[in-house]
Amino acid sequence: MKVYRTRFQDKDAGTVLSWHASKREAQDALRELQAERDMPQGVEDVQLVNSPAGRAGLLRWLTNNCNRDNG
Repeated sequence: MKVYRTRFQDKDAGTVLSWHASKREAQDALRELQAERDMPQGVEDVQLVNSPAGRAGLLRWLTNNCNRDNG
């Protein structure tokens, strides 16, 4: 399953991740976040992530790989 990850730096929360079904949705979300402030705080991007197919596999993968501590 292809999903897109938006990575955004927030001065209070640190690295913030959001997940999207399409690249366009991810890019729009990143632009909205960036419009709320003047300058980037660090690495901010949209990345394609190939996750395991199926609901159980996706949930396991997200739990193991996508939390705030290891981004």
